[in-house]
Amino acid sequence: GFDAATINSRYNDLTRLIGNYTDYAVRWYNTGLERVWGPDSRDWVRYNQFRRELTLTVLDIVALFSNYDSRRYPIRTVSQLTREIYTNPVLENFDGSFRGMAQRIEQNIRQPHLMDILNSITIYTDVHRGFNYWSGHQITASPVGFSGPEFAFPLFGNAGNAAPPVLVSLTGLGIFRTLSSPLYRRIILGSGPNNQELFVLDGTEFSFASLTTNLPSTIYRQRGTVDSLDVIPPQDNSVPPRAGFSHRLSHVTMLSQAAGAVYTLRAPTFSWQHRSAEFNNIIPSSQITQIPLTKSTNLGSGTSVVKGPGFTGGDILRRTSPGQISTLRVNITAPLSQRYRVRIRYASTTNLQFHTSIDGRPINQGNFSATMSSGSNLQSGSFRTVGFTTPFNFSNGSSVFTLSAHVFNSGNEVYIDRIEFVPAEVTFEAEYDLERAQKAVNELFTSSNQIGLKTDVTDYHIDQVSNLVECLSDEFCLDEKQELSEKVKHAKRLSDERNLLQDPNFRGINRQLDRGWRGSTDITIQGGDDVFKENYVTLLGTFDECYPTYLYQKIDESKLKAYTRYQLRGYIEDSQDLEIYLIRYNAKH
Repeated sequence: GFDAATINSRYNDLTRLIGNYTDYAVRWYNTGLERVWGPDSRDWVRYNQFRRELTLTVLDIVALFSNYDSRRYPIRTVSQLTREIYTNPVLENFDGSFRGMAQRIEQNIRQPHLMDILNSITIYTDVHRGFNYWSGHQITASPVGFSGPEFAFPLFGNAGNAAPPVLVSLTGLGIFRTLSSPLYRRIILGSGPNNQELFVLDGTEFSFASLTTNLPSTIYRQRGTVDSLDVIPPQDNSVPPRAGFSHRLSHVTMLSQAAGAVYTLRAPTFSWQHRSAEFNNIIPSSQITQIPLTKSTNLGSGTSVVKGPGFTGGDILRRTSPGQISTLRVNITAPLSQRYRVRIRYASTTNLQFHTSIDGRPINQGNFSATMSSGSNLQSGSFRTVGFTTPFNFSNGSSVFTLSAHVFNSGNEVYIDRIEFVPAEVTFEAEYDLERAQKAVNELFTSSNQIGLKTDVTDYHIDQVSNLVECLSDEFCLDEKQELSEKVKHAKRLSDERNLLQDPNFRGINRQLDRGWRGSTDITIQGGDDVFKENYVTLLGTFDECYPTYLYQKIDESKLKAYTRYQLRGYIEDSQDLEIYLIRYNAKH
């Protein structure tokens, strides 16, 4: 296997490249969106297709990159994608019929919001010259975890009364498929401008997801042929689509347009959410559970939901002043004796203090540093995952978790992506590395106050401890790493003070006649590597006994203390026929 230095080097490469590839993917995704944007409906169709397909094939994968940090996530880790994707408004000839409408269509997309659970859709019907169509609808929803009262959205479109309303109620795991029937009619009212076009939807079948059984679908008027599974396929084709589905319907808006006697347009637009965003914020005992904070029940006053940077799997929360960020209803499936640690993934332009509580009971409080400068864009490196060392347990199977940010000046920006609940017994490699480094540093000194260095500690030993400290994760324990680095530097100073040799780090040979190292001309000085942190020398072999390769240094007798024993120590990586002498009064030792 690899030695510790190589393993740490590879790990540092991994964490660095996770950030590099994340930013690369998001940058080219945004570049592509800008390139395909245009003013007409056909341009929006192309834009939406690019957004949807690149979300499925690129951004959803990028959102999981951080989980490949095996030291931070050493056990099964469950992520949730709360972002939404959109199928096109269900219309005939939509991709080429409407000029200058791209911006109008995009405004129909729901703005960043907390996740909610679609409970029902009440669909209204209107009639135009004998043609019935979907004229409007009303949606009811609940907060995640069904932790609050059901709420209704404003009416989309208009409440036609040409037929009784059709109620589509949530069943099973939600709606995983729609089969829609668009209707286009050109109505001849006479000649010239009196001709009118009708772009509407006259039927949709809603199919419900279930892992165990087929559930009866709900049909508004009639089943159509425009299948949502054609553009949002299942994630598992080895089982029926009702069980292998990848997305469920999360919202429906209405694109409405009427141009006098020219045309009438009513087009429902379906929003879809990934199935990983489960309804109840369940926290088991056998995994690390990541919960996006857009699954919160309530936002604190002053907290807003903003568009995510592309690599978070959804939108994020933002605060610009101290206060409560949000409350989150969680449901515990583990025994209440199970203990957890909480971690927060955040970005901030300021140092701040996070507070957490459960059911009003304070749990953790800690100070954390700024991660980005004011005015900079959110990138992978802007976010940091931090945790609290004190574990806790839940008192109730259904609990309210509250996160707050304090001790910073208003006007700064604090972004929260997600929180993580980690079983307390999980041993993290990063924690183990920190404990090992702390122990190694403490063992350099004779006491806890670091006044004296142990007699058996060599420069090489200090260098190896320094390598341990340098390999610690900046993201996990930056403050502890800086503190340990200062202690190692202090140990190095103490070692230099007691060392009678001059220039122990081989800065030069034959530089001064009366001091430092003297040696033959074929000696080379090389920079530090994984074995030697400081400079080291290479003495080439020779076949001439009269002119050997040599290196020496004289120590003034006055520097030696009476009744004191001295040791000559060093580290040799490899040698053959090497001889080392200490000569005093012409006697070799």
